[in-house]
Amino acid sequence: MYTICVILLVFCGLVLVWHLLTRKYLSPYTFTLIFGKKGVGKSLSMQKDLIKHKKRGWHCFADSNTDLDFVRRIDCRKIYSYFIDYQLDHIRSQNI
Repeated sequence: MYTICVILLVFCGLVLVWHLLTRKYLSPYTFTLIFGKKGVGKSLSMQKDLIKHKKRGWHCFADSNTDLDFVRRIDCRKIYSYFIDYQLDHIRSQNI
C-alpha cells in the first residue's frame, strides 16, 4: 500500500512539473481552415463556428463572404498587417 501511494505521488509530481514547464508553449490563438468540394456546406459550417466563437467572446476574422456583422473581413495575403492594426486599435481603446 505504501509503494502505491509513493508511486502515485511521484506520478502526480511529474505531471505537475510537466505542466509548469510546458505552459508557456500553449497558445490561446486558433486557426481554422475549412476546405472541401463544392456544395458540401463549408460556408454554413464556417458561420456556425463564427457564431459559437462570438458567443465565447472571441474576435472573428474571415477571408470569404459572410453576412455576419461582427466578423471582420480580411485579405489572407495581408494578415500580418491586420493583426498589427487590430493590436494598435486595442491599445488605443485601452488608453482612453
